[in-house]
Amino acid sequence: MRTEVYCSNILFYAICYTHPEDSTNNILQIIVIFVLLFYFSTTTCFKNMLRLLSFLFVFSSILNNPLLLAQHVGLSLQSVAAEQGYCYHIVLHSDMDQSSFLSSQNYRLYYDASVLQFDRKRAKSLLIHPGYSQLKVLQAVHNSNAMGFGGLEFGSTLGYINIAINDNMEEGELASLASIPVLNVAELCFDVMNKDREPSIIWARDPLTSGYSSAYTEVAISRHGKTILLNHILFHDLDASWPTDMDKMAQTKVPTSNH
Repeated sequence: MRTEVYCSNILFYAICYTHPEDSTNNILQIIVIFVLLFYFSTTTCFKNMLRLLSFLFVFSSILNNPLLLAQHVGLSLQSVAAEQGYCYHIVLHSDMDQSSFLSSQNYRLYYDASVLQFDRKRAKSLLIHPGYSQLKVLQAVHNSNAMGFGGLEFGSTLGYINIAINDNMEEGELASLASIPVLNVAELCFDVMNKDREPSIIWARDPLTSGYSSAYTEVAISRHGKTILLNHILFHDLDASWPTDMDKMAQTKVPTSNH
C-alpha cells in the first residue's frame, strides 16, 4: 500500500507540472489525478506501470493536440471615420489562453461593386507587433458578373478582395490573443459608387461563397511552436439586408475550409 501511495504522489506532481504555463489543462489534470488515485487503490503499482505509462502518453498527446482545443474566434468589420469614402477595420475577437498567438492570415471578402469600389492603395495592416509582414493585396476584382454561380444577392456586380498578412515564425514578436481579445488587424477603404444604397461586404466561407471560389478566409494561430489553421470562425458580415433573414444569418457559423 505504501508503494502505491508513493506512486500516486509521484504521478500527482508529474502531471501538475507537465504544462505549468497552460491554464486550460488544469481541469483535465485534476480529472486524471482522481482517475489515477482510484486506479492505484485497486491495483499494484509495478504490475500496471507499463499500462499506465501508455495511458499517460496517449492522454498527453490529446492535451497537446491543438486541433482539440476550444477555439473561440470571430471576425467582424467595424466602420471608422474616413476622409473620403468608407473605411472599415477588420476586427478579430478571440477567447483563447495565454499560449495562443495570432499567426498568418488570409482574408477574402466579396462586396457589392454597384455601391463600393475597393481602394487597394489605402489598405494597410494595423498590427503593431514586429512579427508580421505588411499587408499584401493579392487580388482585387471589381464589378464581375457572377450571377448564377453563388448565393449572394449582388452576384451580377461582384467585387472580390484577397489580402494576406504573414508572420515571421517568432512567437515572441506576435500578438497574444489572450492579452488582446479584441484586435484590430487591418484597414480596408472603399470609394462610394452609390450613396443611396447600403454597402454589403461578405466574408468568403464554405458553403456560402463556394459557387464563386473554393478559397475562403483563413486565420492561423501559433501555439507551443506549432501553427494551427482555425477550423471554426464566427463571421459577422456587413450587409443591411441580412439581419432580418435568419436563414442567411445562420450561415455565418459555417466553419472555414482547412487547406
